[in-house]
Amino acid sequence: MLCVELNGNVLVLRLNVPNTLNALTLEMLESLITSCQDAESDPAVGAVVLAGAGRAFCSGWNRRIVPDSPAETLAIDARGGAAVDTLMGLSKPVVAALHGAVVGGGVMLAAACDLRLAADDTYFWLPEVALGTPVLWRGLKPLAAEIGLPAARHLALTADRKDVQWALRVGLVQERVVEDRPVEDAAVDVAQRLAAFPGHGVSLAKQDLGDMRERIVRGGHGFSAKDVFVSLSAGEFVDDTRGESRD
Repeated sequence: MLCVELNGNVLVLRLNVPNTLNALTLEMLESLITSCQDAESDPAVGAVVLAGAGRAFCSGWNRRIVPDSPAETLAIDARGGAAVDTLMGLSKPVVAALHGAVVGGGVMLAAACDLRLAADDTYFWLPEVALGTPVLWRGLKPLAAEIGLPAARHLALTADRKDVQWALRVGLVQERVVEDRPVEDAAVDVAQRLAAFPGHGVSLAKQDLGDMRERIVRGGHGFSAKDVFVSLSAGEFVDDTRGESRD
């Protein structure tokens, strides 16, 4: 489910269910949270790389796992949000190695990392609006804090697939990796360079940047995606949307 490897002083966390394009489950989210917590307290770890095995980084939540109730959906949302929070809260740098599909919850996990490297075949997709569902896992605020409101709005409202060039323009990707080199190798190289810096300096910089991001994330007003979902479940609104996952 989650492959954990220590490469020198870089901990590689690899989503490892390639037959589902690394579609997420509760077990994977729990493993990711625990591994990040372990990395935080392990002095042998100077940086973390988040990657995906096979043809994709992450195709989002495994839609073959259908929640039995609104309460179960909100429980899944809570663990997804916890995974995002844990990645953002690490005092050590986190580098995402992206390729293939980066969809739904995969976009949220990638946005929670400090730096993102992407292969040429990477695409980003938030299909939720086309499926008639809210974007959960802390909603769109962490994404908007990373790439700005106009770009987050475009990605979320159009349900268009966006390529690497678009992601580079809006800051969702910091570096494009050419085809002749595995993106995970490039991400490990970047992480090793960051891990070589004095840990307290990196931690202080991350704390300062994290405080600014958190003010953006927590500073919004109005309804959250969770509020909307609870209202829909309670029958306060009518949702005639029909669709199947294209993850």
